Amino acid sequence: DALLDRAARQQSAFAPLIEAQEEDLFLSIGVINLLGLLAMLALPLAGSALALPDADFGVWAGATIHAVPQAIAGGFAFSPQAGSVATLTKLVRVGMLAPLALCLSLATAGRRRGAAQVDYANLVPWFLWAFLGVFVFNSVGWLPASAARWMTEAGNLALALAMAAVGLDVSLGALLKVGGKALAVGFLSWAGMTAAALGLIRILL
Repeated sequence: DALLDRAARQQSAFAPLIEAQEEDLFLSIGVINLLGLLAMLALPLAGSALALPDADFGVWAGATIHAVPQAIAGGFAFSPQAGSVATLTKLVRVGMLAPLALCLSLATAGRRRGAAQVDYANLVPWFLWAFLGVFVFNSVGWLPASAARWMTEAGNLALALAMAAVGLDVSLGALLKVGGKALAVGFLSWAGMTAAALGLIRILL
């Protein structure tokens, strides 16, 4: 329960804007965690069957798998290059949370009940700023090769720990409480998003 409550606080950035009830929030987290786990396992197999290039698969995984560690793990399960592209794609998605929440807040300000507030400061997590900082330093040549190798190894270890943490966040008891209708709606929406993303990748990349 404590882990699920922590996950709810982390993933409830938009809840005040849509006046979501706590029960609905926990339900959505259960569905998202389950579908994210399945996507992490299924997408590398699907990408191999479709013979997707590494970069295309990385964009696909980063654009359609919900949790950051799940998206990164799914990408690296396909190939190292796909993992790097999936990481960048997913973090771009995370970075867009703040402007999206701002636009949604302005659009719904006139019809929201009460004084629901959104903590905009926490919408963009600290690890995104750390990623951007290292990205800039490496791009301009300020990061020594030895440091880059050390950070790569540390990143691999951190990814393994993050995946273990995702496993701890998925409560079997909570998932068993998720209704069939919620699972069906979640799966259909994810399948539609995944198919649309793949179609756009085929057209644009």
